[in-house]
Amino acid sequence: MSAIITNIIKILNSNDKLITHCYKNKDDLTCISKRLVDKINSYLKTQSDEEANQKEIIRQAVRKAHELHESDIVFFKNDCIFIKFFDTSKVKIICEEEKGTIACIYNGLDEDELKLFYDNFCTAKESDDFYREAAREFVDVYLIEKKIDNETYEKNVFQYIQSIINEKLTSKYDKNDVFFKGFSGYVFRIHFEEMFEYIAHFILFEVSMLNKQVIGFLNYYSLDVIVVNGKKYKVPQIKAESGLKWNVVSMMSIVKIYNKVALSIEQITELSHLIL
Repeated sequence: MSAIITNIIKILNSNDKLITHCYKNKDDLTCISKRLVDKINSYLKTQSDEEANQKEIIRQAVRKAHELHESDIVFFKNDCIFIKFFDTSKVKIICEEEKGTIACIYNGLDEDELKLFYDNFCTAKESDDFYREAAREFVDVYLIEKKIDNETYEKNVFQYIQSIINEKLTSKYDKNDVFFKGFSGYVFRIHFEEMFEYIAHFILFEVSMLNKQVIGFLNYYSLDVIVVNGKKYKVPQIKAESGLKWNVVSMMSIVKIYNKVALSIEQITELSHLIL
């Protein structure tokens, strides 16, 4: 254990009054106040030895000071540090019959527990940025870099998206794959339409940039029936609410107008700032 971590533990232990156990009457939640976090940060500023990630150093110290289990979660929010005690014995083992159900999507976690975490620690603004970034990553990684075909997309798209969300959550909060695999399924479910709206937006942007890979991906949905392994398969169609069938050519004409209007709005906004 480094001297820096040892000293942070001493700061934590000598300032217990600045730590709220059973935060908001929740037995599984502890809050280390901003005042105590400021004390720790002030100490770290006096250290010339710039160890890797200061948040990770603090997280390690908190874990040792509170004798946390590997499954417990330590994360930073609103200038405070929160500890969520996670009881792995409450995780339901998924049987074969439950695969593909909500229980499986939530990784055996109780939905009420996931909802409480979401309501307390996920703000609307953060969510907006979070899912936009996740959608951009999906398009960049799977459609452009890995060049998945349409059959792979239709079989695995939900799995790919949940995996991206899971990775982003563990990076943002803490490395607890059991909890965040379930939590990623929960947030993906409630932000399902929003997520695919962002994906559609970025796909159309790539079409406007004449990305051949993405254009080829969309052209597939202009087909009617294809033969796969000797069996006929009706290709899903992209339709407007009116029932009008879309193809890449019709999309391109609208996207060009959209981009032109978006650019004009951006230019007008910049000009208005100069005038004001």
